[in-house]
Amino acid sequence: MDQSSLKLVGTSEELPLRLLELDPDNPRLVSNFGPSDQEDLAITLAMGHDAIVVAESIARHGYFANEPLIVLPPGTNGKHRIVEGNRRFVALMGLADSQVRSSFYDAERWQVLAQQREIDLDSSVPVIVVGTREEASSIMGFRHISGILDWSPYAQAAFVVDLVDEQGYAFEQVAPMIGRKKSDVAEMYRNFSIANQAQEFGIDSTALEDAFSLLTVAMGSPAIREFVGAPSGAKMVPGVAPIPEAKSSELGEVITWIFGDGTPNSRKVEESRKISALGKVIGNEVGLEALRSGDSLEEAQLAIADKGMDPGERIMKRLEAAVNALRAASEDMDTCGDDPRVAQLLADVSEELNGLFAFVETDD
Repeated sequence: MDQSSLKLVGTSEELPLRLLELDPDNPRLVSNFGPSDQEDLAITLAMGHDAIVVAESIARHGYFANEPLIVLPPGTNGKHRIVEGNRRFVALMGLADSQVRSSFYDAERWQVLAQQREIDLDSSVPVIVVGTREEASSIMGFRHISGILDWSPYAQAAFVVDLVDEQGYAFEQVAPMIGRKKSDVAEMYRNFSIANQAQEFGIDSTALEDAFSLLTVAMGSPAIREFVGAPSGAKMVPGVAPIPEAKSSELGEVITWIFGDGTPNSRKVEESRKISALGKVIGNEVGLEALRSGDSLEEAQLAIADKGMDPGERIMKRLEAAVNALRAASEDMDTCGDDPRVAQLLADVSEELNGLFAFVETDD
């Protein structure tokens, strides 16, 4: 290999912990509701990203020199901001600083770990100092999107948005940086932008970060995309809001049907494999009206099926379903027969049956 063609990124140093600080722009911490000061950032990483697991390894085995933190040159406060290795830094700080670990959940467990290995704020750790955040982008993309240390889907999308909006890369340039196809990059960008728009529209999107993959699946449905006015990945333009403002109410409906809004029966899908069925129902006028009236996804599907049947077929289907449900219920009657709620439901069934028999012609 021609040694002169090898590009070395960054310089190796050792720096004391007191000269390092967390990065508020770290994709793990990007959130519309996220913290901003160093203490809150540390608590978020400790609680939400299992920093204590890393601390346990350091306490027992030491800090491996082949895992340097990647940092920027010192800022105006004299500290180096960490662009790669924030969770490891929180683990180190939790072991080194009693004030930091006392703010963590399970502080006693952190205290036990701190006693296993003496670390203080003057303890030095290996770092790689890079001139700009952009210099570290490629290695971060491969490690946390295509590699074994993957971020959550939400954090991955946040990283892509930062590369495009803040660092000026095109989708086709980001693709090789993170080991994904251009279409994947465009879709990640679109979906994160939709999450941001939801908040701008005043839609409760607090569940989006933890279940971001459900939004990804939903945007894979052409019917749902058409309903909310979202473009396909191929038609996504950086810097352009994917959802038209006129479709904000439809976006709110989809987010509610997928994630719920805290009210009974607001959530229509409990798992990702049902999102395809949701798309089909949304794309049908009868099904959409059923969802909007409060029906479950299954009830909306039945409403669509019923629409194409003649009355005779429809009543046979409904009565057969009722008979099957009652037979299934009988299997548990020996254990639940004394429940007053069961007695009330049976009384309701009897009343409905009497009403139906009024329509049945007899020979009397």
